[in-house]
Amino acid sequence: MPIEVTAPTPRPMLVVVLADTSGSMAVDGKITVLNDAVSRMVDAFKQLQVPGCELIISAISFGGTAALHLSPTAVGDVQWAPLTAGGATPMGAAFELAKQLLEDASIVPERSHRPNLVLVSDGIPTDQWEQPLKDLDATEQARRALRFAVGIGADARQDVLKRFAGDEGEVVPVEAVEMLTEFFRYVTYAVTTAAQRPVRTQADLPTFVDYPSSEDLEF
Repeated sequence: MPIEVTAPTPRPMLVVVLADTSGSMAVDGKITVLNDAVSRMVDAFKQLQVPGCELIISAISFGGTAALHLSPTAVGDVQWAPLTAGGATPMGAAFELAKQLLEDASIVPERSHRPNLVLVSDGIPTDQWEQPLKDLDATEQARRALRFAVGIGADARQDVLKRFAGDEGEVVPVEAVEMLTEFFRYVTYAVTTAAQRPVRTQADLPTFVDYPSSEDLEF
């Protein structure tokens, strides 16, 4: 009688986009470029074939209120619904939602790949953000997470983004909104690299400045 071999269950890798959707994101087409860049990233991830790895995508929007815009979903099933801009910038509430996701063992089990946190903002938090960020940082999975942050324009609080990114995370300030696309191309490259080979710390990955942007990556 032949022996049945069961393929191991793929290890999930969570990617959470924390997207500023405050009213200022409607200026200069920022929200339109953000939607296009995230959609491109999702499409690129759908082409990724890494045995034993299942990418899970989620998105938290914070504009007026913080909300789970996209529940954790296997990348092959993601249909990106455009974000809309309006309201204030409750970044602290977004950190609280991210903490809830990372503490859910059904979403990020112990055997999962490092999760990825991607923060996009063009302004100043309008709620209490420091304690929620400390609470997020205290979770085991957040300590493992690869972190990427982009600040759009002169009003973005680079100090807040650096606190979010930590000592090893990547913070990319951009003046031109079109650079958002290049930022998400970099995030796509970094996440793809981490899925394909062991990454002990984020320092093992190239930075935004020195990653091989000319490499053949459909984006």
